[in-house]
Amino acid sequence: MHAPPPPSRCVDCGTVSSVAQLRTDAAPERSGARAGARTRYRVEVRMDDGSVRSATLSTPPPVGTRVRVDRAGRIEAAR
Repeated sequence: MHAPPPPSRCVDCGTVSSVAQLRTDAAPERSGARAGARTRYRVEVRMDDGSVRSATLSTPPPVGTRVRVDRAGRIEAAR
């Protein structure tokens, strides 16, 4: 009888550990008028290896969500 193989480890996976709301300043539009300020979110992810990575997103995943962080720092749902 053989033991099952160990689960594969995802080196790019982690869990959203915090989400903080940021507010960006309004930027001038080409017409010279001021565009409205946008709300962005600073998302911190505790990676499976214990390190922490972060990104700024317009729509954050909830704290506790399993995610994958690519080399460019983009965050997507883990599969």
